[in-house]
Amino acid sequence: MICMVATLVSLTCATNATAQSKRLQEKVKGFFLQSLTTQQKTLENDGREAFVRNHPTDTQLQTPIEGNNVANYQAMVWTAWCEANKGLQEERLIAPDDLQQEKHSAWNLPTCLEPNATMPYYYGRKGASAENGATTKAPLFLYLHGSGPKQTEWANGIKLGQRFQDAPSIYFIPQIPNEGEYYRWWQLAKQYAWEKLIRQALASGEVDANRLYVFGISEGGYGSQRLASFYADYWAAAGPMAGGEPLKNAPVENCANIGFSFLTGADDRGFYRNQLTWYTQVAFDSLQLARPLSTDKQPLFRHRIQLLPEMQHYVPYGLTTPWLKQFVRNPYPKTVLWEDYEMDGRHRSGFYNLQVLERP
Repeated sequence: MICMVATLVSLTCATNATAQSKRLQEKVKGFFLQSLTTQQKTLENDGREAFVRNHPTDTQLQTPIEGNNVANYQAMVWTAWCEANKGLQEERLIAPDDLQQEKHSAWNLPTCLEPNATMPYYYGRKGASAENGATTKAPLFLYLHGSGPKQTEWANGIKLGQRFQDAPSIYFIPQIPNEGEYYRWWQLAKQYAWEKLIRQALASGEVDANRLYVFGISEGGYGSQRLASFYADYWAAAGPMAGGEPLKNAPVENCANIGFSFLTGADDRGFYRNQLTWYTQVAFDSLQLARPLSTDKQPLFRHRIQLLPEMQHYVPYGLTTPWLKQFVRNPYPKTVLWEDYEMDGRHRSGFYNLQVLERP
């Protein structure tokens, strides 16, 4: 009889705890959905300035937890975040079918950030997971094309993506929305697209959050170098090719904790690409010598930067993604270096686990 009473008490407590957890999860989901909706409406109402301002929402939700429940709360919060994203009214990523099928769709980017900006994209899986419908999370590669005619460059992108030896993986291959002065992968409307891509891809449960990679060729090389530094806390590794940004546009310090590959032709003198690549190599090498290890003895500046002999604007493109794929993001690095710089007039609101509460 005593055992039966004890069992009933235990079941009652467990049921109450589960119900309490469900209520809290719904509350957290509502908080996230309100935050996402508020950001969406603020962009619609206040336009470009709201996106540049990049302020976090003011609403706060605080609940005390005990140390031994941290893992359970982490799982609950992530589930609530994913459910909130599913409840948000917005254009969604298509399902990542086999990349060979060349399934594509398009996103309409905010007019206030770029007029008439529609971004077509291919989105698909490569390798065994594309064939057997495996539920294992895959690495995500964001490929940025060069600055030729955008339809031709986009078509080349899907062919290259299918050819690169990095399966199993998922590819997002966008087409630049507009040419002319808007042919830059780091401008505001494109920042909006990358943040939406990362948010939706991770919330889908199909992408490994610690294996996100960005790379590109020529104009895509410039873009991926900038995005590598600006969003370094999201990437596992980055791989610009045939590019060459001035370092003020892509601070090397921010790339601590990620893998960084940079391949440029030694004779690629257009826009000083070979010289600017060399400056990047010197900066990475110098930082590696100055700070070889983080406080937990992990290498800080893992990089491969090469000027390839007797090559001009073309380099072997297939060398990059297999090198990138060996890197896995550390979401909790012991050492963080951050230059809080602007990209197209916009700053990040945080970096790793640092949040900017007041600027400057």
